[in-house]
Amino acid sequence: MNDINKYVQEELIKRYQSVFYIALFGCGGVIYRKHLLALLGKKNATILKRLEENSLIKQRKIGQSSVIILKHAVFRHFGLEGKAVRLSANKLLHSALFGEMLLETYSAEDIRKMEQMLKRSNFACYTPRNNYYILNRIYSFLEKRSEGDLDALRWAVEQMAKKIRFMEESHIGRREQLPKASVETDDLMTLQQNGIYIRDVDYIDGTLHLYMALFITNKTAEQIVLAITRTETAIADIFGDTKLHCHFDMYSLGEKAERKENRVLYALLHRSGNEWKEAYYTDCLTYHWYNCKKSLLSGIDMYRWL
Repeated sequence: MNDINKYVQEELIKRYQSVFYIALFGCGGVIYRKHLLALLGKKNATILKRLEENSLIKQRKIGQSSVIILKHAVFRHFGLEGKAVRLSANKLLHSALFGEMLLETYSAEDIRKMEQMLKRSNFACYTPRNNYYILNRIYSFLEKRSEGDLDALRWAVEQMAKKIRFMEESHIGRREQLPKASVETDDLMTLQQNGIYIRDVDYIDGTLHLYMALFITNKTAEQIVLAITRTETAIADIFGDTKLHCHFDMYSLGEKAERKENRVLYALLHRSGNEWKEAYYTDCLTYHWYNCKKSLLSGIDMYRWL
């Protein structure tokens, strides 16, 4: 590829920087054509063709849907040289769910807001440092307000920093020389790896509010309860005595499953040692169901991608 082609590629990426950022870090480098066209806005088909002609994307038919796969030039632009997309069932399901969630939460014109949400949350793929940034921002904020005992949170910030440094530098042969995090319980990173994310944080009347997002596609009611319990335990370990309140947004592909919602609520209320009443969970549990089997997942044999 000559210098002119590289220049054109860079200019196109800069022009649609936010769209590429969302497709790469939000969707993992593979985005459904329907979602990308919505993000590109007017003249989207023409733009899509130009991106393909300049080797920034490639299209692939899977079932009745088309997915757009980002090519090496896009990864290189964002500092991810050597990375590439490997299709899997989990990646296809994550991309479908994340795209539906974005377009429900924001209008297609709010592309910058989508990008900012990705940067302040830990939804983003390829960026484990977001987990550290979230904890450090919260710790710095609470420390300035002299909010009680922050020892547990300080320790969590330090351990996350060690863990990320270990991950980032171990590939160059320094694994044995690096301090290893001594975390044996869940932290934000292990929750993230299991489809449990911090979407946003707020501070209201002396209480820290954590807005959690749980991706629950194909999970049973029992598995959802375990995910919520796991999250509550991890958050309690991380934040110690900090006064906080968790809000859970549950996201799933498929038709609304009211019976499953009721079973989850019943199981939460009857857990051993549970101190919360039904009003608490009714207030903090919100479900988002996206019935897109025909529009996105029609004809896709997920077992083939496992």
